[in-house]
Amino acid sequence: MVFSTTWREAEKSGTMVTGTLSILGHHALVLFDSGSSHSFISTVFVRHAMLDSVPLPFALSISTPSGEIMLATEKIKACQVEVANRALDVTLIILVMRDFDVILGMDWLAANHASIDCSCNEVIFNPPTGASFKFKGVGIVVLCKVISALKASRLFDQGA
Repeated sequence: MVFSTTWREAEKSGTMVTGTLSILGHHALVLFDSGSSHSFISTVFVRHAMLDSVPLPFALSISTPSGEIMLATEKIKACQVEVANRALDVTLIILVMRDFDVILGMDWLAANHASIDCSCNEVIFNPPTGASFKFKGVGIVVLCKVISALKASRLFDQGA
């Protein structure tokens, strides 16, 4: 079983960083979450960006801190996320999510030698070779005022 989170759970914890990043050339509302064991991408974002998925070798049971259970059967391989003008690889499990386009969890954070500094709303990268770099998040406090490009597009299509 793996763990994921929602906006409400992220807001309560105060231990996560959010922001907008480029995922394969598309802007995405991203949550950096050390409480999530894996990294995820929303089904809506996958459709919007027309990404090709591959099946997982087995179905994953995903549990949120609130106890909700979801099943995931597909992933996006060889995906790239752009952080501070650097392209970093990520494999993203496709999951039905409403609150974020992408959640970058411990699998990705550890592979990229990243740590979350909650007090500064930053994710600090310390690669074994090369200089350290940072991503400055928007902070969980203003998340409710930020909507993803996908949500804005849907609302616009609905006449809002």
